[in-house]
Amino acid sequence: MVWINSLYIKEKIPGLEKYLSYNSSTFKPHCKNIIKDGYILWCKKNASVYSNGKLRCYLLFKCNFGFENYLSIVRSFEHRKNITKLRISAHKLQIEVGRYQGTLLQNRVCHGCNTGEIDDEIHYLFKCVKFTQERAELNDQITLICQSINNLDDNNRLLWILNNENSIILKAFCQYMIKTGFK
Repeated sequence: MVWINSLYIKEKIPGLEKYLSYNSSTFKPHCKNIIKDGYILWCKKNASVYSNGKLRCYLLFKCNFGFENYLSIVRSFEHRKNITKLRISAHKLQIEVGRYQGTLLQNRVCHGCNTGEIDDEIHYLFKCVKFTQERAELNDQITLICQSINNLDDNNRLLWILNNENSIILKAFCQYMIKTGFK
């Protein structure tokens, strides 16, 4: 435990000090929980600061701190990568490209259709006329499993898809992303 005394971390993580005298088998779980709880608290306190930027989409559906099950369900690395990119807004939709280029939000419109709508995750999945055929195929697969999906508004449909753990839904979602050339 000598190494922890030299770390500035003990000053930054309240409550860690009282566990320094524990043996390593009990210290590690306590330390892990303290760091996890501190991280969750920090995220909750700072969520509003990031809600209009990079974490805009992610904060809509990320409710729990922990491993995401789709990472185990989806076998293909490329498919997992695409889902993750959409979830964390690490993609080439204009909502993100424009953020990096300093484009005003209202000018981050879709270049794939002429609707003038902002090119965000909802537009990409549910509205862009360029992907009408691909969307119909995705919707057919989804409605086989959940007929009430079309009763949800766009925000809740996005949440439902991004939090889904059904392998058929995830496969259809990945196929949609591949067919539409998602990057």
